[in-house]
Amino acid sequence: MLLNLVVIASGIIASETATVGTPVHLVPDSVPAVGDAPLYWCSWLAQGRMWMHNASVTGTVTPSQQEAYWRSRTHEDFMVQCSSTNAFTNSSDGRVGWGWLFPPARKDLVFVLDNGWQDGAESVSKSLELSPTKFPQFASPNKTVAIGKLAAHVKALGWKGLGLWTAGEAPMGPDLIAILRDAGVVLLKFDGGDTSCEQTKIARQVAPQLVVEHGDCGGNCPLNSAVPGDGRWPMSAALAQAKALLCTDLFRTYDTVRLFSVSEVIDRQAKLIAVAHNMTMPAEFASLDPPPRRLFGGSGEPVVTSALGGVIQPMRGNLRGATLPPLFEAYAGEGPNSRQRQHREDEIVRLARWARIAPPFGIGPQRDGTLEEAPLLDSLVLMDTHNFSLCDDACVISHNLEGVIVEQGAPARVTRNGLQLPGVVMPANGDSTLPFVLATRYPGGHTFSVTTIGRQLLSGWVEPRANVTLWVPVSAETQFVVGVFGQYASLTIVFEGTSGGQIDPRSLTVLAQDLASDVGQDISLEVMWSGTSLTLPASVIDRVGLAGRSRTDDVSAPGLVVMLK
Repeated sequence: MLLNLVVIASGIIASETATVGTPVHLVPDSVPAVGDAPLYWCSWLAQGRMWMHNASVTGTVTPSQQEAYWRSRTHEDFMVQCSSTNAFTNSSDGRVGWGWLFPPARKDLVFVLDNGWQDGAESVSKSLELSPTKFPQFASPNKTVAIGKLAAHVKALGWKGLGLWTAGEAPMGPDLIAILRDAGVVLLKFDGGDTSCEQTKIARQVAPQLVVEHGDCGGNCPLNSAVPGDGRWPMSAALAQAKALLCTDLFRTYDTVRLFSVSEVIDRQAKLIAVAHNMTMPAEFASLDPPPRRLFGGSGEPVVTSALGGVIQPMRGNLRGATLPPLFEAYAGEGPNSRQRQHREDEIVRLARWARIAPPFGIGPQRDGTLEEAPLLDSLVLMDTHNFSLCDDACVISHNLEGVIVEQGAPARVTRNGLQLPGVVMPANGDSTLPFVLATRYPGGHTFSVTTIGRQLLSGWVEPRANVTLWVPVSAETQFVVGVFGQYASLTIVFEGTSGGQIDPRSLTVLAQDLASDVGQDISLEVMWSGTSLTLPASVIDRVGLAGRSRTDDVSAPGLVVMLK
């Protein structure tokens, strides 16, 4: 479709008319295979939220009662909540069973049950015995049959498949991996240790399509540094993680302090990409069929992970019918001046559906032999800050953080795979607080994403709006796709390296669609061109990027795909 254009003041070109066509569908209905996009939802923090909710049920209402309940917390308290009741039952008070979350994106996500699904303690998880007490409808004396019934039920609910957590360290043998294969388990969350990836080798022998995840953190985990300290993830830790990344399908950058998940995950993943992008996979793993995928995930911080081309691993849900005692709200990302994590379900849908367009990609050489270009990490470091109360995080007691002001930092801007650092200018009449800004170029060269993410300040969570400029290197492509996520004052996309140095705006139609919706629209009349620069105002980003909002109480940031062709 050819647009009619008119030149207006200051040389900016705006669309005058556009032909109205058939409905636009920019989000494919088809979903990448599990091995190509092993996105998953994990139950661990949902288990914790049910433990916290039970405090309300049992009358733990005063601050002193809530603190005593929190101090008595054990790992087993979370484990016991991994049950069929919590996973699959919708209660009359509005509580949603985990298996019923994210209807528009279930087929994009593997449903991972974390520690507690097994019959017994954490130490016996690798026996692969499904608890008949917690999951009675799937009980069978044959462990393959029991897990198989569970996997079939998860698939029937529309999920991509079932994943299971087990303790790490010593790998499971081929006989146990065969049980997972025969039961239909598609992902193994192998938690901790085994940095030489013996479990990957064994899995390839009998279940070559099983996605094996490894994870490792370090001595200060879930913080990025000791307190007091510089608040940064050490390069030595990134190098240690890179070693495991090279021999696994999926490397989890591990647990975070929930209030600091953005800054901590940016710092970990940016440094992991920086040290691993040009590393060579050991020959013993390169010869496996298929070779390790070298993907990375963010353990409950999906926005950052998606922004850097990783595998989202959300742990959120919602709190409908499951109120929390006030002192526990911060750990769930809720309460006054919070990010309201449990009110951001649409965010997960948008990120999951973006992976249909731009699947996550492994760090390093791609399947076609293309080398990954070095990431850029801003020299400007932004520090997120919080003054911790007892119940603000699970690590407050173990790390002696009560009453302590803690900072965790990360580069203000990060780009992956050869993009320039975006330009970020705050509006003259607004707050000077900068957002984090991340951008990625995906394999193939014509798909990009740009993401702005908020900050954790002493005053609480904020989402600053900046004027952001993204420089996109293009050649003779006839179609460009950009995923746009977050809050903006404006977004300008500058197309560089085109034939003759110019893109003729008259040859481009600008389409956009909320990734949570099924129908897009032509926004050519609402954008502005200046030479090869395309500007999307905040009003367009907000209107289109929230068009598929599922509930009035969902506070997810906009997320849209913009296509130029």
